[in-house]
Amino acid sequence: MTWFRCPEPRPWASMRLFCLPHAGGSAVFYRSWAKEAGPAVEVQSVQYPGRADRMADAFVTDAHQLVSNSCLALAGS
Repeated sequence: MTWFRCPEPRPWASMRLFCLPHAGGSAVFYRSWAKEAGPAVEVQSVQYPGRADRMADAFVTDAHQLVSNSCLALAGS
């Protein structure tokens, strides 16, 4: 499963904004940002394991590992 959620895909966008939810938050926090950002920006937000639709995924208990996993997912997107 992908680490990123995109509420309004915009493949034509000239810019992608990658958002990291606050502690205890989830990707849904940034859903409204997609509308506010305008058509030139595609908003992508991280969905951490153990949150929302990733509830069945094991929590990452080490912050360094969470950052590493997020960066690997970003590099592959």
